[in-house]
Amino acid sequence: MTASVKLIALVVLSFWIDTTLCQNNCFPKCNYGTVAVVFITQKDTSTPSNVVKPGHISSCGYRNDNGLVAKNVETPHNVAQFGEFPWMVLISHPNGTYICGGSLIAPNVVLTTAHDVIDKIPEELSVRAGEWDRESDFEPYRHQNALVKEIICHEDFGRNTLNNDIALLILENSFTLMPNVQPICLPEINTKLDLINCVSSGWGQYKLRGIGADQQILEKVNLSVVPDSMCETQMRINCNAFYSKLNLHSSFICAGGVRGNEERMRGSGSPLICPDYNDPKRYYQVGIVAWGSGGSAQNVPGLYSNVMYLRNFIIKKLEEKGVNL
Repeated sequence: MTASVKLIALVVLSFWIDTTLCQNNCFPKCNYGTVAVVFITQKDTSTPSNVVKPGHISSCGYRNDNGLVAKNVETPHNVAQFGEFPWMVLISHPNGTYICGGSLIAPNVVLTTAHDVIDKIPEELSVRAGEWDRESDFEPYRHQNALVKEIICHEDFGRNTLNNDIALLILENSFTLMPNVQPICLPEINTKLDLINCVSSGWGQYKLRGIGADQQILEKVNLSVVPDSMCETQMRINCNAFYSKLNLHSSFICAGGVRGNEERMRGSGSPLICPDYNDPKRYYQVGIVAWGSGGSAQNVPGLYSNVMYLRNFIIKKLEEKGVNL
């Protein structure tokens, strides 16, 4: 490699990395049991079509399908590209301990689940936008951190049922909008969406040798929204007796659970997004990962907080704070 090499290319290989790679100076970072090997490659001067100018919102909801850096090798289908979902945020304790995911809906407002933050005080939370690899600061665009000023949970959140499982985090300072930091759109009543080609992303848990751990690198999974009646039937049949008489509350929607797909929940608080039927490059958030299945092998959908149903809560609380979406 020559001195002209300038840009970090983020390349994901597999869980089982040959340890001989880690002895090679061309691979400055090896993570055993996680999913990444990061190496240096030559800069690509091409600009992805969906990248916006730093500090400027062209419009909400535009996904960077190919990421913000060039790829030299194919990555696993379940791994997000760097900057692919610029509204994705990570919510943690100030010491960096992961709590849950969330989504940026305004420069100073994050949408997440109530059950993850209802027992917290603002000083216990930190929000990171523009993140991809949680263990690395060596990325083309730096992530940004913000403290939380206020936590607003739904007044009718049910601790036992998780009905109305939604919360807003009002930040101390607004994020600077960059190609890797942009808001997601919220649907309106007349928004026509493609509910078949939806995506969930996050740093949810995986199991390695039977031990649960949070993902280091942002992942994604393709899902379809499941009709309520089908979701109820699948859960009654495939889950334990607790669900035998399940009647799905209106504050939930279901997605996934198709046998044969390699799908997993992406992490509580993370967004479920679906494309605009008339503009497939633009996405709207329809759900928030609330609680869900043990995996597609059980043929059980995941349950998501229904953003459309809960939209009035979001708009009312933000209007009270003087925030317009």
